[in-house]
Amino acid sequence: MSEGNGKTSIQVIERMMDLLDALARNNEPVNLKRLANSTGLHPSTAHRILNMMVEFRMVDRVEPGTYRLGIKLLELGNLVKSRINLRREALPFMQRLHQELHETVNLSVRQGDEMVYVERLLSDRTAMRVLANESFSGERREWGYQTGSDNGCAMLEQHQKGPSGKGRRIAG
Repeated sequence: MSEGNGKTSIQVIERMMDLLDALARNNEPVNLKRLANSTGLHPSTAHRILNMMVEFRMVDRVEPGTYRLGIKLLELGNLVKSRINLRREALPFMQRLHQELHETVNLSVRQGDEMVYVERLLSDRTAMRVLANESFSGERREWGYQTGSDNGCAMLEQHQKGPSGKGRRIAG
């Protein structure tokens, strides 16, 4: 083991992670020479590590000497995703945002052309008050719909537009 940045590390795991990160930066399969150059590894070292990752399905060998991320990563990602309670994880951040801005904060997930609300913290300034125990979870809106005080989707909307490629804001 070596000391890196004050933390104990295992060199082969660091190298494996560097290779995975290099593959993740590319949409297309990447050849061994390019992977070795981008990670600073000797091609024989990169090749040995990639072969082990192929064996464990972390990496796919598309053709000899060309690699891409493997299906095992998708399987692991889906396991992680299934274990996350989105509302529980997001609520502390939503509460902090609500306290700082004194505005309505929404948590919603996209389903096709609609967004489904998971949680909402209402502004004290809003004309409509909802009792704390009144549930609206599961309410649906057209994707891109926002009222003037609904800030929950504003940042997401900048990164992920509706199916038409255009986000729109409709005053409520």
